[in-house]
Amino acid sequence: MWFKQASLFQFTKSLKMNQAELSSALSPLSFTPCLPSLPSSMGWVSPIDQNDSQLVYGSKKYWMICLQLEEKLLPAGVIRQALDEKIEEIEKKESRAVRGKEKQSLKDEITQTLLPKAFTQKTRIHAMIDLDRQYLIINSNNAKKVERFVAFFKRAIAPIDLKSPDIKKPTIVMTQWVKENAPEGFTIGQSCVMQDPQQERRVIRCQHQDLLANAIQSLMKDGCDISQLSLSWKDQLQFVLTPDFSIKSIQFQNAVIELSKADYTETPQQRFDADFVIMTEILTLLMDDLLSEFRANNAAVPELEVIV
Repeated sequence: MWFKQASLFQFTKSLKMNQAELSSALSPLSFTPCLPSLPSSMGWVSPIDQNDSQLVYGSKKYWMICLQLEEKLLPAGVIRQALDEKIEEIEKKESRAVRGKEKQSLKDEITQTLLPKAFTQKTRIHAMIDLDRQYLIINSNNAKKVERFVAFFKRAIAPIDLKSPDIKKPTIVMTQWVKENAPEGFTIGQSCVMQDPQQERRVIRCQHQDLLANAIQSLMKDGCDISQLSLSWKDQLQFVLTPDFSIKSIQFQNAVIELSKADYTETPQQRFDADFVIMTEILTLLMDDLLSEFRANNAAVPELEVIV
């Protein structure tokens, strides 16, 4: 299980549970398949795809959990077509127009009729917990999915709370890095997204470019900020940093993958164990370095909003 995205949260108070206690807290909200009449369902599942496994997997230091979402695929166009046909039928049969509340009622009725026949799509969102640092790192940078994960997690272990890290505004730091070069340990990549804060529609996407070249520097002097930036970290992974401090397009480098392969394993669970240990160590150290750089002189710049 190699994370491809990462959204970081921190516990406002230490998570004082052992692995079995957290598993028991999640258990009442375990996943159950979506009922025919409902559009979606979600709940906790084993992070290692074993039905008889605990809902919390890991070691004394790192844990992994997994939220499964099941959603009915019912395109709006299908509902609209069925609704139009029903309205046409009523108007011809009863010689009257269908309006307002009746039209909405028909739409709801058609939706309930079609739901049991709809295909379903399952999505899994994994997250890791670093007990030493009190990090929660979610394997997603989709704002809606992250919000649903955090809300469901807080529901399971209330009254615990989470917040985004208190840092500089990412666009300020990324722009400074491209102007002056990145700090030790980080290397600027060859892609970015630039945006003029005074003209939101002025967006420039750069691919396979030398971001330290005069052309890019001139755009920043002209008012553009860096809103997304590709970076590499200590020759261990590459990633793209976004305006909300989430990370996407994570690629672990060959040396890391080879290190994982070097551990002889016999079963899928042993392979998961080896990958999990390596990935968690690297991701948490990356977050440490990012937070160290983004927290510098923090009082002089805006903070990210706290999630409550």
